Amino acid sequence: YDTFGVLYNWTAIMVDGICPSGWHIPTDLEFQYMEMALGMSEAEAGSTGWRGTDQSIQMRSTSGWEGENNGTNSSGLNCMPAGYAYPGGFDLLGSFVGFWTSSSSSTSSAWRRYFGYSYDGVFRNPNSRSNSFSARCIQN
Repeated sequence: YDTFGVLYNWTAIMVDGICPSGWHIPTDLEFQYMEMALGMSEAEAGSTGWRGTDQSIQMRSTSGWEGENNGTNSSGLNCMPAGYAYPGGFDLLGSFVGFWTSSSSSTSSAWRRYFGYSYDGVFRNPNSRSNSFSARCIQN
């Protein structure tokens, strides 16, 4: 808990008060803006699957990632490899982190991002709301 934080399903991140006053869970578009600020093209930011060049490295923490695949944390986001949870299990601690956005993609899924220890880019796709990922708040 102290190192990796808490994992949330999508319903939990949508509860009022999940973020401190004056902060909120970023939308999918706000996450795209951040990725573009880190050098991703607008066309890539709006696409799905693995995108970008080194944006994951810029957002990953400088320690804790499997196989010494740590990042530079030049973005200041300091993403730790918290893994993820799904109904009935937990996986990939040390090699993966996923983040919810507040943007729904259907009645059963929402947009998320994830970083894997062996990929320099960022993965964007809709994912089942019943899975649990990390959450980050951004200032209003």
